[in-house]
Order: sequence, then C-alpha cells, then structure tokens
Amino acid sequence: MASYCKITLVGNVGQDPTIKDVNGKKVANVSIAVSAKFGGEERTDWYRIDLWERLADVTAQYVKKGSQIMVEGRLNPRPFTDTSGVQRISLDVRASDLVLLGSRADGMGGAPSGGGNYANNTGGSTMAAAEPQMSKPLPPIVAGPDDDDLPF
Repeated sequence: MASYCKITLVGNVGQDPTIKDVNGKKVANVSIAVSAKFGGEERTDWYRIDLWERLADVTAQYVKKGSQIMVEGRLNPRPFTDTSGVQRISLDVRASDLVLLGSRADGMGGAPSGGGNYANNTGGSTMAAAEPQMSKPLPPIVAGPDDDDLPF
C-alpha cells in the first residue's frame, strides 16, 4: 500500500531566513508561527521549514521577518539531544511549494505586487499569480416572477 504525507502551513516568518550551502545545494531555513484559537484561548505553534534549491533562491530574495507565507511539504523527523541529555525528535517541514502572501508593504521587500506569488521546487522559474483572474464580469441576477418559491 502506498503512503502519503503532506502538510500545509500558513503563518508569519519569525526571523530573516538563513541561507546555507549543503553539499553544493542551497538551502534556506525559516521558522514560521501558526496561530489558532481553541475555545477562546489562542495558541501559537512554531515550525522549522527547510527550502531547497529554487525555493531557497526565492526565499532569500523575497522572504523577510514578518512576511506571511504558505508552505506545502512533508514532515521530516530529525532526532536531537536536548540540553538535559534527553533524546527527542523534531518534526521539521521539507517544503515542496511556497506561496508568498501579503504585499510589499507587509515586509515582502521587493516581491512582485499583488501578493499570492507561487513557486515550486521543480527547478523552473514558475512565479505566477496563485489566484486566477476573471476575464469579464458576470451578468447581474434579475429576479423573475417565479422567484417567490425559494426554499429559504
């Protein structure tokens, strides 16, 4: 049986990305905060994101502290030993897709205007708008004589 693991996160970047070279490949590391409300109580979780090659280039160029991004990828378990010597596992996210949300005023520093710019890790230059544009407006809705039969 095949397995599938995918996670989608939307959050704000906590600090400027760090860019490294690992075995000749560029990697960017960012941490994002994802907040949610449960029963009137707000909870913020932090996620470490690894963006490789093309995504690292896009991240280095456009993502800054405070930027809002959407990341899709897979969980990558990473064992580590904490300060008290206990063996733990960190669930990092290895990104496969990145969507830049917000605008230049939101800290995107030079990102193309309009927000919603999308990049994936296929190696190609795929910076296209994430939201489709409508070519012409829809016609207005005109009430007819039989509209009184609406079920609501």
